[in-house]
Amino acid sequence: SSDDSDKKDDITPPPPVQTTGTLSVGVITGFGSVYVDGVRYDTSSAQVTMDGAAATAAQLRVGQYVEVKGHAHNGDHHADVIRYHNVLEGPITAIDLDASSFVAMGQTVLVTSATSLGDDIQPASIAGLEVGDVVEVSGMVPLSGPIDATRVDIKPDGGPYEVTGYVAGVDTALHTFDINALAV
Repeated sequence: SSDDSDKKDDITPPPPVQTTGTLSVGVITGFGSVYVDGVRYDTSSAQVTMDGAAATAAQLRVGQYVEVKGHAHNGDHHADVIRYHNVLEGPITAIDLDASSFVAMGQTVLVTSATSLGDDIQPASIAGLEVGDVVEVSGMVPLSGPIDATRVDIKPDGGPYEVTGYVAGVDTALHTFDINALAV
């Protein structure tokens, strides 16, 4: 019986599970969990935010440009936090079908064959958009030049409008600046 207590002290705890922290930014390319640029992330315990508000993974869409913080274990990726924020929300003021682009909030947006379009854009191309449509655009904002849209959706409820970009032409006397062709 004294041998039993000695045996308990000899038990070695298992080694800790080895995980690696991960950070990824990219385009959602699929579901069944979430695939970002082709890498599968388990979302079973992920905290999701969309435009700063709490959301669920079911509200995410293919083509949205997201930030994923998580961890990897034995080759599996697990999302802890998924953040989505659009780069543009506002009304279309011009459409150039030949260039496959439109202008909203002073920003030129390219719509390519790789751009995911919301179900309410019919036909599912630049031709399905109209001047006056309020759109939400996902993609990367370049230092200069047009936004290469990864996803475009119609916003039936309208505003508030917002734009992400690089500030230029600051005039401290007039309290103005530009984001591409948008004067603020």
